[in-house]
Amino acid sequence: MFAEFPLFVFTVLGGIAAGATLAAALFPLSDAKTRLRFDVACLALLALGGVALMFHLGHPERLLYAFSNPGAGITLEGYASVLFGVLLVVEVLLGWRKGECPRAVSLLAGIAGALLLAAMGFAYSQFVGIAGWGGPASFCLFFLGALGSGALLPVLFDGQLIANRSYVTCAVACQVVSACSFAAICAQFVGAGFSPILFVLGIVASAAAAVFTWRMKPEGSTPSPAVIFAVSVVALVLVRYAFYCV
Repeated sequence: MFAEFPLFVFTVLGGIAAGATLAAALFPLSDAKTRLRFDVACLALLALGGVALMFHLGHPERLLYAFSNPGAGITLEGYASVLFGVLLVVEVLLGWRKGECPRAVSLLAGIAGALLLAAMGFAYSQFVGIAGWGGPASFCLFFLGALGSGALLPVLFDGQLIANRSYVTCAVACQVVSACSFAAICAQFVGAGFSPILFVLGIVASAAAAVFTWRMKPEGSTPSPAVIFAVSVVALVLVRYAFYCV
């Protein structure tokens, strides 16, 4: 385990949840029960990431300090995390108690997810204390990098999305922009004197996920959507690991 492992867990799991919620806001799932299961999964991912973040802080009460400086990247990340989490809880409660969540709430949760990704990107792009971190490519990595995996999570709950070619096209585009963000951070780290090997492996895996996603068909896909999602997650994990293990 490496020193920044809790941050790694939080940004990977929270990023996937945020990207998935944004995708589901744009392409609604087929029924309320499916949406409820999806929302619970996203909330669980964010909660697990939040627990990991507390280990990074060392003492849970230090979490309050993250909200003390509104201009700091970590503060914006904290606000965005809370907003996103609250909206996910509202979605789960409405889906459980009312049997359906209004589309407006789902859209707000998707926007909050996008804000969380942007806040993550801003926080790391401003961090100049560690070589390779500070720079625009870091913003791209955290804002765009999790979109590939996030866009594929909804189809694991609702296979009918595969029949929607607009969704498939959007999911492919998310894989492509993720791969581009991986390439950008690779160039930034190489410029700082680091090895590109893990970044390149992540780019290759992300490109493969894009090809597999485009080939998804309603009558059956080889590999399955679950495998494609796993490939996309592996790509994200490789690049984030390389980012944190400088």
